Amino acid sequence: MTRAVGKSKAMEYALSGRPFTAQDAEKCGLVSKVFPKDQVLGEAIKLAEEIAGFSQPAVQAGKEAINSGNTFKIKIYDNYTLKLTFTRAFGFFFQHMNCH
Repeated sequence: MTRAVGKSKAMEYALSGRPFTAQDAEKCGLVSKVFPKDQVLGEAIKLAEEIAGFSQPAVQAGKEAINSGNTFKIKIYDNYTLKLTFTRAFGFFFQHMNCH
C-alpha cells in the first residue's frame, strides 16, 4: 500500500482506524474504477472482452512491463530494437486509443 499511496497516506489509514472506502481506494489509485455492486460483474466482463480483443502477445508484454515496475529494463541494441520492444509492450494501448 505504501508504494501505491505514499507513506503519509498509508500511515494515516493504518493508524487512524478510519474506514477505507471504495471511493478512497479509487482516489488513491488502488483500484481503477468503482461501480455499484449490481454492476460490477457486467463491467468486469465488458473490460475483459475489450482486452481479449487485443493481440495476446501485446497484452502479455504490457502486463509484464507494468508488473515489473521500476525493475523493467530494456537492453537497447539499436533504434529498431527499441521500437520493436516498445511496440510489443505498448502497441495495444495505441491501437485502442487510435494513436499511431
